[in-house]
Amino acid sequence: MDKQSILIIDDDEAKREVLAEYVMVLGHDVIEAENGLLGLAEARLRGPDLILLDLTMPQMNGMEF
Repeated sequence: MDKQSILIIDDDEAKREVLAEYVMVLGHDVIEAENGLLGLAEARLRGPDLILLDLTMPQMNGMEF
């Protein structure tokens, strides 16, 4: 299986860490962002294979994303 890159966008650092650890254990690369605006910039820059995001975040929520 090819290594995939997964972008995790969540304003809750603890949740991001748990998800990131799980994704890394599965053998994938992790990209993290703490809000939708930063996540959008990372998505444009890195083109992840999958994006996991929170719906309720400051600055830009998951629905706006």
